[in-house]
Amino acid sequence: MITIEEKRLFKQNIIHEIDTWDEMSQVQFLHLFFILNAAWYEKNDRLDMVDWLYSNPESQNFLITEMKIKGKTYKGPGDMFRKLTMGQFMFADNYFCRYHNDHKPEDLDKFVASVLTRKKSFLEWIFPREVNDTKVLSHLPEHAKQAILFNYGAVRRKTTKQFTHVFPQKQPDQAPRKMPLPRWDKHMWKLADGPSDADFKKIADSKALNILQKIDELIEESEKANRKKN
Repeated sequence: MITIEEKRLFKQNIIHEIDTWDEMSQVQFLHLFFILNAAWYEKNDRLDMVDWLYSNPESQNFLITEMKIKGKTYKGPGDMFRKLTMGQFMFADNYFCRYHNDHKPEDLDKFVASVLTRKKSFLEWIFPREVNDTKVLSHLPEHAKQAILFNYGAVRRKTTKQFTHVFPQKQPDQAPRKMPLPRWDKHMWKLADGPSDADFKKIADSKALNILQKIDELIEESEKANRKKN
């Protein structure tokens, strides 16, 4: 448990006792990562806070609901990625694994741009124009990017428990130091009605949870068929 003091102007401050990080508000969560990334924060305190964070390594809650940067508004993927399309998830998961393996800043920026969805303004609907979301979101503070990365990883772990054929459970001693890059496109083509780009786009534009469920069922059926052959 951690204690957070909410300071209020002209009112008595409020003390919040929080058992797990996913009980936080977006503001509290981002402030926590701001402190963790601050050079002045004591090393031992930082280690204790990281231990507290990872004491709850999985969650269905995505705390980042909306972020504003450079005059643009971006929406989060929703709890359990309910708002993500399969196309968004395909790119987000790929860059998530790439950043985990190599820690390249450009992969982190592309990951964030895949997870957050820009909310178009009224004028943008009338006068569409090209926007480089990766470039815009690269201006987010580093602590905000790290908060999104951590939250994605926690929801991803929760998702692996829901789709056990898509994400085979590994024993701790089997966990790879480097994450294999996912090939979601291979599974998506199997669900497509045909070989055209339009057929693939139909799958990519569908909700990620629906497509993951179908992929999970396909893999389960394939495993059952292989067992019967043997």
